[in-house]
Amino acid sequence: MRISTALLTLPLAAVLVIACGKSEVTASPAKAVPAAATTPAGAGTPAVPAAAPAKRNKRGKQYQVVARPVTMKVGGKTVAKLIIEPAKGMKFNKEFPSKFIVTAGSHAACDKKKLSARSGDVKVDGKKGVVSVPLSAKAAGKGDLGIIGHFSICNDEQCFVLRGERLTLNVTVR
Repeated sequence: MRISTALLTLPLAAVLVIACGKSEVTASPAKAVPAAATTPAGAGTPAVPAAAPAKRNKRGKQYQVVARPVTMKVGGKTVAKLIIEPAKGMKFNKEFPSKFIVTAGSHAACDKKKLSARSGDVKVDGKKGVVSVPLSAKAAGKGDLGIIGHFSICNDEQCFVLRGERLTLNVTVR
Protein backbone atom coordinates (compact mmCIF):
# COMPACT_ATOMS: atom_id res chain seq x y z
CA MET A 1 0.00 0.00 0.00
CA ARG A 2 1.31 3.33 -1.03
CA ILE A 3 0.19 6.53 0.69
CA SER A 4 0.69 9.80 -1.05
CA THR A 5 2.66 12.50 0.78
CA ALA A 6 -0.03 15.09 0.03
CA LEU A 7 -2.63 13.05 1.92
CA LEU A 8 -0.31 12.77 4.94
CA THR A 9 0.96 16.36 4.89
CA LEU A 10 -2.35 18.21 5.25
CA PRO A 11 -3.70 16.24 8.25
CA LEU A 12 -0.31 16.41 9.94
CA ALA A 13 -0.17 20.18 9.37
CA ALA A 14 -3.68 20.57 10.78
CA VAL A 15 -2.76 18.63 13.94
CA LEU A 16 0.36 20.75 14.42
CA VAL A 17 -1.56 23.99 13.95
CA ILE A 18 -4.24 22.94 16.43
CA ALA A 19 -1.58 21.88 18.94
CA CYS A 20 0.21 25.22 18.56
CA GLY A 21 -3.05 27.17 19.04
CA LYS A 22 -3.21 28.81 15.61
CA SER A 23 -6.61 29.21 13.97
CA GLU A 24 -5.90 28.67 10.28
CA VAL A 25 -4.08 26.21 8.10
CA THR A 26 -2.15 27.26 5.03
CA ALA A 27 -0.89 24.69 2.59
CA SER A 28 1.34 25.18 -0.38
CA PRO A 29 -0.51 25.17 -3.71
CA ALA A 30 1.41 22.15 -4.97
CA LYS A 31 0.12 19.97 -2.13
CA ALA A 32 -3.46 21.26 -1.93
CA VAL A 33 -6.21 18.80 -2.78
CA PRO A 34 -8.43 20.11 -5.61
CA ALA A 35 -12.05 20.87 -4.70
CA ALA A 36 -13.33 18.39 -7.27
CA ALA A 37 -11.62 15.59 -5.36
CA THR A 38 -13.42 16.40 -2.10
CA THR A 39 -16.90 17.17 -3.49
CA PRO A 40 -19.06 14.13 -4.25
CA ALA A 41 -20.15 13.76 -7.86
CA GLY A 42 -23.44 15.54 -8.57
CA ALA A 43 -23.35 17.63 -5.39
CA GLY A 44 -23.25 21.34 -6.11
CA THR A 45 -22.02 23.96 -3.70
CA PRO A 46 -24.88 25.36 -1.63
CA ALA A 47 -25.89 28.90 -2.50
CA VAL A 48 -25.22 31.26 0.38
CA PRO A 49 -27.42 34.33 0.22
CA ALA A 50 -25.44 37.53 0.61
CA ALA A 51 -26.88 40.10 2.98
CA ALA A 52 -27.75 43.39 1.38
CA PRO A 53 -25.27 46.04 2.44
CA ALA A 54 -26.65 48.57 4.86
CA LYS A 55 -27.05 52.02 3.41
CA ARG A 56 -24.91 54.48 5.29
CA ASN A 57 -24.66 58.23 5.44
CA LYS A 58 -21.54 60.22 4.55
CA ARG A 59 -19.98 59.51 7.96
CA GLY A 60 -20.31 55.75 7.55
CA LYS A 61 -23.18 55.21 10.00
CA GLN A 62 -26.77 54.08 9.53
CA TYR A 63 -27.98 57.30 11.16
CA GLN A 64 -27.10 60.86 12.04
CA VAL A 65 -27.94 62.89 15.12
CA VAL A 66 -29.59 66.29 14.80
CA ALA A 67 -29.78 68.44 17.91
CA ARG A 68 -29.98 72.20 18.26
CA PRO A 69 -27.55 73.71 20.75
CA VAL A 70 -29.32 74.43 24.03
CA THR A 71 -28.96 77.76 25.88
CA MET A 72 -30.22 78.08 29.46
CA LYS A 73 -30.00 80.41 32.47
CA VAL A 74 -28.40 79.26 35.71
CA GLY A 75 -31.04 77.43 37.78
CA GLY A 76 -33.30 77.01 34.74
CA LYS A 77 -34.84 73.86 33.30
CA THR A 78 -35.66 72.85 29.75
CA VAL A 79 -36.31 69.80 27.59
CA ALA A 80 -33.89 69.37 24.70
CA LYS A 81 -34.78 67.29 21.65
CA LEU A 82 -32.21 64.86 20.24
CA ILE A 83 -33.34 63.57 16.84
CA ILE A 84 -31.92 60.38 15.36
CA GLU A 85 -32.35 60.48 11.58
CA PRO A 86 -31.82 57.09 9.92
CA ALA A 87 -29.96 56.90 6.59
CA LYS A 88 -31.97 56.73 3.37
CA GLY A 89 -34.16 53.60 3.18
CA MET A 90 -34.01 52.99 6.94
CA LYS A 91 -36.19 53.78 9.97
CA PHE A 92 -35.88 54.02 13.74
CA ASN A 93 -37.06 50.73 15.28
CA LYS A 94 -39.99 51.51 17.60
CA GLU A 95 -40.20 47.87 18.75
CA PHE A 96 -36.68 47.91 20.25
CA PRO A 97 -36.44 48.93 23.95
CA SER A 98 -34.32 52.01 23.28
CA LYS A 99 -32.54 53.72 26.15
CA PHE A 100 -30.17 56.66 26.54
CA ILE A 101 -27.96 57.59 29.50
CA VAL A 102 -26.83 61.22 29.81
CA THR A 103 -23.59 62.04 31.62
CA ALA A 104 -23.79 65.22 33.69
CA GLY A 105 -21.44 68.06 32.86
CA SER A 106 -20.03 70.68 35.22
CA HIS A 107 -22.63 73.17 34.02
CA ALA A 108 -25.76 71.10 33.31
CA ALA A 109 -27.28 67.71 34.13
CA CYS A 110 -30.13 65.49 32.99
CA ASP A 111 -33.05 65.25 35.42
CA LYS A 112 -33.42 61.48 34.83
CA LYS A 113 -30.90 58.68 35.17
CA LYS A 114 -32.12 56.79 32.11
CA LEU A 115 -34.23 57.95 29.17
CA SER A 116 -36.19 55.12 27.57
CA ALA A 117 -39.04 54.30 25.24
CA ARG A 118 -40.80 52.58 28.13
CA SER A 119 -40.88 55.78 30.19
CA GLY A 120 -42.00 57.86 27.19
CA ASP A 121 -38.73 59.78 26.72
CA VAL A 122 -38.05 58.13 23.33
CA LYS A 123 -40.71 58.40 20.63
CA VAL A 124 -40.91 57.70 16.92
CA ASP A 125 -41.86 60.53 14.57
CA GLY A 126 -42.28 59.02 11.10
CA LYS A 127 -38.96 57.29 10.46
CA LYS A 128 -37.01 59.34 13.04
CA GLY A 129 -36.39 58.70 16.71
CA VAL A 130 -36.92 61.66 19.05
CA VAL A 131 -35.31 61.65 22.49
CA SER A 132 -36.58 64.20 25.03
CA VAL A 133 -33.75 65.17 27.39
CA PRO A 134 -34.91 67.06 30.52
CA LEU A 135 -32.06 69.35 31.60
CA SER A 136 -31.25 71.47 34.65
CA ALA A 137 -28.67 74.27 34.56
CA LYS A 138 -26.21 74.10 37.46
CA ALA A 139 -23.58 76.78 36.75
CA ALA A 140 -22.44 79.09 33.97
CA GLY A 141 -20.44 77.28 31.31
CA LYS A 142 -20.44 75.77 27.88
CA GLY A 143 -19.78 72.26 26.60
CA ASP A 144 -21.14 68.96 25.40
CA LEU A 145 -23.08 66.50 27.51
CA GLY A 146 -22.17 62.90 26.69
CA ILE A 147 -24.98 60.51 25.87
CA ILE A 148 -24.66 56.74 25.52
CA GLY A 149 -27.44 55.35 23.32
CA HIS A 150 -28.79 51.83 22.84
CA PHE A 151 -31.25 51.70 19.94
CA SER A 152 -32.02 49.98 16.64
CA ILE A 153 -32.25 51.12 13.02
CA CYS A 154 -33.96 48.92 10.39
CA ASN A 155 -34.38 48.64 6.65
CA ASP A 156 -36.79 46.30 4.82
CA GLU A 157 -34.47 43.29 5.18
CA GLN A 158 -32.72 43.56 8.54
CA CYS A 159 -32.32 45.51 11.76
CA PHE A 160 -29.11 46.87 13.23
CA VAL A 161 -28.87 46.90 17.02
CA LEU A 162 -26.63 49.77 18.07
CA ARG A 163 -25.32 49.55 21.62
CA GLY A 164 -23.04 52.01 23.34
CA GLU A 165 -23.35 54.68 20.64
CA ARG A 166 -21.64 57.88 21.80
CA LEU A 167 -23.76 60.95 21.15
CA THR A 168 -23.41 64.57 22.32
CA LEU A 169 -25.65 67.49 23.14
CA ASN A 170 -24.18 71.02 23.16
CA VAL A 171 -25.36 73.02 26.19
CA THR A 172 -24.57 76.63 27.16
CA VAL A 173 -25.55 77.98 30.60
CA ARG A 174 -25.44 81.77 31.17
